[in-house]
Amino acid sequence: MKRALNLSSRSIVHEWSTVGLGGIPGYSTYVGNATKAARFLKMGGYVGIAFSFAGPTNDVMKACTVGREGECSRSAFREYSKFGLSTAAGIGAGAAGSAIGLGFCTAIGIATAGVGGVACAAVGSVAAGYAAGEFMNWGVDAFYNHMGL
Repeated sequence: MKRALNLSSRSIVHEWSTVGLGGIPGYSTYVGNATKAARFLKMGGYVGIAFSFAGPTNDVMKACTVGREGECSRSAFREYSKFGLSTAAGIGAGAAGSAIGLGFCTAIGIATAGVGGVACAAVGSVAAGYAAGEFMNWGVDAFYNHMGL
């Protein structure tokens, strides 16, 4: 529409300032709240990773204290490598999955403006991250079983 009317962003802002219209009301509050939400979600991800680390640590502690000291180092290596690889795979696939989810929604014609785009990206990210993490868990188990570890 701007191209059809031969308008640029600079000329539009100039017109706003000449008629006395300053900033967009509520815009800074909206952006500030979005920034706070993003920071909160980022910290939530770190907390989730910390809780995920508790499971392998519990398994290793159990293997090391129940009288199976011979299995302690083997269990630690296996559980912590599963945790590290599945977490890394989940993060990478989640990042790629958000773009894929957004592209998929666009391809099938779902409106992706605003909340729709965020929902499509979130669903793609969660699905890809979960699938990659589970695949990596399975892969590490298969590798260790094949190697006899």
